Amino acid sequence: MALDEYPARRAFPGVIGRTFDVSEPAWPQPRRAAEGAPNVLFVILDDTGFGQLGCYGSPIETPNLDRLAAGGLRYANMHTTALCSPTRSCVLTGRNHHSNHLAAVTEVSTGFPGYDGYIPFENGFLSEMLLEHGYNTYAVGKWHLTPADQGSVAGPYDRWPLGRGFERCYGFMGGDTHQYYPERVHDHHRVEPPRTPDEGYHLTEDLADRAIAFIADAKQVAPRPSRSSSTSPPAPCVRRITSRASGPIVTPAPSTTAGRPTGSACSPGSASSGSSRQERSCRGTTPTCSDGRTAARTSDASMPA
Repeated sequence: MALDEYPARRAFPGVIGRTFDVSEPAWPQPRRAAEGAPNVLFVILDDTGFGQLGCYGSPIETPNLDRLAAGGLRYANMHTTALCSPTRSCVLTGRNHHSNHLAAVTEVSTGFPGYDGYIPFENGFLSEMLLEHGYNTYAVGKWHLTPADQGSVAGPYDRWPLGRGFERCYGFMGGDTHQYYPERVHDHHRVEPPRTPDEGYHLTEDLADRAIAFIADAKQVAPRPSRSSSTSPPAPCVRRITSRASGPIVTPAPSTTAGRPTGSACSPGSASSGSSRQERSCRGTTPTCSDGRTAARTSDASMPA
C-alpha cells in the first residue's frame, strides 16, 4: 500500500485518534527528482582541444566521445578561461571566473578581488541546486576548487566537495597528482591506494571503479539522480549528474572550455586542428539537430538539464 505523504510546511493530513486502529498515519514527503528528470554528464578535459577529439575532426580516434556527440549537440563559439580552476568554477556556477574570485588557479591567489581563490558561497554550485531537487550528488576525481591553505585534512571543510553540495567525493584536491602513487581523499579523509602499481594499480581505473560504486550504491534503494567528478591523465575531470530517466546528452566544446557561451548550440562540423575555423560562430542561424529538432540557444554559462 502506498504511503500517505505530505510536502514540507504543510499540516499533518493524517488522523490522530484515541487508539491506533482509528488513526491514519502520514509521512513527510522526501525530496525526489521530478518524474522523467534527465541524466546529465559533464566531462572536462584539461589541456585538451579540438585537435584531440574525433567528433571535431581530429585524426585521434575517440569512439566513445564521438558516440556521445552523435546523439546530442556540439557547441561552438565558446569562450575559454584557459585554466583548470577557473573553468571548473564557471561550469559549476554558470558565472564568470572573476565573479567566482578564481581568475587564476587556486595556488596563485593574489589577495585581490577576483583573484583571492575564495568562491563566494552566494555563487551557488549546480550540485547544491540539484541536491535540493532530489538528486544524489557525487564528486569523483580532480577538484582544484579549494583555497590552497584549506586543502589539508585540518580543514576547514566548507569549501571541500562535501561543503559545496556533494554528498560523497573520491579523488584529489589539487591540480594534479601521481597516476601510480596518488594523493587521494575519500569524503573528508585521506586514503591509500588499494594496491601497488606492481599489482596493477592506476588512478584512472580506481576513479572509474569508485564512480561506478557510488552510482551502484544509489541504485540499491529508491534511486535518485546523481552528480560526480572523475579524472584521467593528465588531469581531466568529470562532473556527472544523473537521474533515473535518460535524457538528451549535450556535449560541450572540449578543453578548458567553460566561461560564457554566447552563441547557439550547434554542430560545427568536421575540422582537422584547433584553429579558429573550428570555432566558427553560429550567430544569426537557426541550428538544428540531426533529428530535425531546433537547437536551444544559450546566453550565459547555463547548464544543460
